[in-house]
Amino acid sequence: MKKRIIAIVVSFGLTTTSVGWAMSYDTNQELKKVVTNKIELIDKQSTKIANLENVIVEKDEKLDAEKQVIEKQKRQLQEKEDKIAEKEKEVSNLKNELKKEKAKVNFNSSEKGSDDIRELDINASGYIGMCVEGCSGRTRSGYDVTNTIYYNGMRIIATDTSFIPMYSIVEIEGFSEKFIALDTGGYIKGNKIDILFSNTEEARKFGRKNLKLRVIRNGK
Repeated sequence: MKKRIIAIVVSFGLTTTSVGWAMSYDTNQELKKVVTNKIELIDKQSTKIANLENVIVEKDEKLDAEKQVIEKQKRQLQEKEDKIAEKEKEVSNLKNELKKEKAKVNFNSSEKGSDDIRELDINASGYIGMCVEGCSGRTRSGYDVTNTIYYNGMRIIATDTSFIPMYSIVEIEGFSEKFIALDTGGYIKGNKIDILFSNTEEARKFGRKNLKLRVIRNGK
């Protein structure tokens, strides 16, 4: 009887232990499954993070490349602006030189005067180099006008030297040519001038006129 009781107890104990083991095994399996799922989730998140990091790196590289392109374009634009400014300066200098050359016309280096420009109201008449009396064929400067009314490509005028100095270069309203003051006259006072013509008919035809005069080179 005792042996039977002991066998039953042992058998019950073994059964209980088996059930415990089974329950423990199932629990471990559940835990293992949960851990595995967590690990897979972490792996997926890690992969997603890695992909995002790669995208960020790629975007940063593209941004850096675009910045370099923009900086290069800025430098090129600045270089172009500097060249334009340099060209504008050269053009301005050339204009100033041209203005000075125009003012000089055909003056010799010993015939320099002031560059001050004046605009005057004058009363102009005409005269000739050779006439019945009082005309020597030479201007006050000693220049021979027997066969010419030009000096270095400019028409000759007589002026009051206190008003328009000798060797001054002027422009006169109605004329496309420039004039140079090389002569004087007894009746030429103040704002009066005489324009040298090649013959009496032209001088008389011109008569006497009130005109605008622009001094572009003042004196010798």
